[in-house]
Amino acid sequence: MNNHFVGKSAFAKEMNSLVDKVSLLDVCVLLIGETGVGKKHFAKSVHKHLSGNERDFFIINCKNLTENSLENLQSNISKLENSNANKKVVTYCFNNVDLLSLDLQNTLLEIIKYARTVKIKHRFFFSSNSNLEEKVENLSFNAALFNGIVGSWSVFAIKQAPPYKRPQHATSIIACMSPFSSSAF
Repeated sequence: MNNHFVGKSAFAKEMNSLVDKVSLLDVCVLLIGETGVGKKHFAKSVHKHLSGNERDFFIINCKNLTENSLENLQSNISKLENSNANKKVVTYCFNNVDLLSLDLQNTLLEIIKYARTVKIKHRFFFSSNSNLEEKVENLSFNAALFNGIVGSWSVFAIKQAPPYKRPQHATSIIACMSPFSSSAF
């Protein structure tokens, strides 16, 4: 087991084990939790575990995403497919996926379907602070994208409580995100 999350607490051990397990699966991952619980850190840890480095890990803030940005993403995926980088791992973490407009959700769904057919391994993480099931019911989130994330693509959903709701783990969370952390906790 690698130490992606620093610390000796049960939470750090559980998260490290989860990173190792998710790294073995070819799945999309939905990360649900409040701001600051470590969703992006988890995605980056899985990528680093798979690739051995932090290159080719992209955090995409859906709040600022445009149709042009998604077209560029599709173009980059196509360019990678035509390159000789067949052992490469590229990971995308779509932060705040619930903030995408319905039109952009449709476009994203098509890009993900396309990326899953190319020879380069693409990993997709989606994070949200919201309950996406409720958004689907309210017709404010694309049901096909939601079902693709949590259903047909064998997705692993992780729900974390924020640090203030689990103070025994706050030290571990702060430690794993601090560049000056030590494993003395």
